[in-house]
Amino acid sequence: MLKNKYQRLNKEERKKAKEDFYKTEFGKSKKAIFNRILIYSILIILYGIILTIVGLIKHSSIWNFIAVILLFSCAFVLLIGRYKIIVRDVNNYLIKNKK
Repeated sequence: MLKNKYQRLNKEERKKAKEDFYKTEFGKSKKAIFNRILIYSILIILYGIILTIVGLIKHSSIWNFIAVILLFSCAFVLLIGRYKIIVRDVNNYLIKNKK
């Protein structure tokens, strides 16, 4: 699979590209959304950890642990999707604004 322009950059260039993207009007609006998704994912993971601890203490049924697995999978899907959208948007920005 071919790497896109963003993936071919080194670490410093990626950071600079993200900063430049977030300076645009579109990037400013997206950054708030990305931060919100990150916060939601972290909260879902923390809630899953709390449910796991409570389930172990109270010796809950298997359904509690199935719910925790579903919570963790949803949180990881949000995190992976967030990353992929950031890469896509920054890559599109780099392609449109060649320097």
